[in-house]
Amino acid sequence: MKFGVHFLLPCGTGQAPSARYRDALAQGRLAEELGFESVWPAEQHTVPTQSVLSCPTVFLAALAARTESIRLGTAIVQLPLFHPLRVAEEICTLDVISGGRAELGVGRGTHPAHYAGFGADLAESRERLEEGLDYLRAALPGRPFDFHGRHYTAEGTQVVPEPVQPGGPAVRLAANSVDSFRAAGRAGMPVLTAIHINPPAVLAGHLDAYHAARAEAGHPAAAPDDITVLAPTFTAEREEEVVRLMGPAVDHYAALMRGNLTTIMRRSGDPDGFFTRLLSGLDRLDLGSMRTEQAVFGTPEACAGTLASLAERLGTGRFLAWFDFVGTTPAADVERSMRLFAAEVAPRLAERSRTLASGG
Repeated sequence: MKFGVHFLLPCGTGQAPSARYRDALAQGRLAEELGFESVWPAEQHTVPTQSVLSCPTVFLAALAARTESIRLGTAIVQLPLFHPLRVAEEICTLDVISGGRAELGVGRGTHPAHYAGFGADLAESRERLEEGLDYLRAALPGRPFDFHGRHYTAEGTQVVPEPVQPGGPAVRLAANSVDSFRAAGRAGMPVLTAIHINPPAVLAGHLDAYHAARAEAGHPAAAPDDITVLAPTFTAEREEEVVRLMGPAVDHYAALMRGNLTTIMRRSGDPDGFFTRLLSGLDRLDLGSMRTEQAVFGTPEACAGTLASLAERLGTGRFLAWFDFVGTTPAADVERSMRLFAAEVAPRLAERSRTLASGG
């Protein structure tokens, strides 16, 4: 299994954006030193308590200058908000700057405030996402291409600079609803998903739909590297430290999510009931319930056991650890957790993989 680090930068009372970025860039550099395979910041807009990380490719360009080998992925760019040519240009520029380390995670995004900020129509988001993905497939190799869609057209257009990686950076689709998993399967695309949105029992069903859609469309069966799973993560030597730091973090997360979901439902409705289900789950959310199915919190032994179960149940080949969960954990404790994970959790998973491979 590959291990990456995820970043979202909520900025609350008493926090400065400059400090949040400074700490995140330091943690990204530390991730490379500790042997993590990749770093994946998320794009958010206009709501600082949710995140002040609005330009993930700019963040990753700064990190590229501080690192040498770690892969640099977006998790995610909200594709319907931008012209896909601009998205292609930014990720190819990052690929050139980093020497071929860029990966592109894209998704739809659902927060009305993000769409309102750009004057974009949320009702068109799924259609623009699907058309934008087709455009990216034509554009990312860096050769002149034509494209004719409802929203985007191109005649002999070429992305510059040409990417370092042959064919351009890999593209992954964020999937949280079963419709998104089916769409990714039909397109034969790898997926990014999160267990704090869909716990493993739900996610397993969505992945069944993804695998079925891939097969029906004639694509090869998904490899472990086609499934990337994200989760809030904290590793500590003692259970008492987990409770002390993650208890308040979970309470803060529940409050933020409750506000965000209420806003989304008030502005855009909830025709399929997805947000209503998420909101109802927040009423029962506490540290105990979250660490049971929606996070990887605990001692190294406990975290390794949770991850081994996830790998077996979901077939994932890459796990993204969200160490700086909701921004309430002091930077020193985040870094201590990263070091402990790298020293004691990842090796346990590697040993398990070797044992399985040898038939033991």
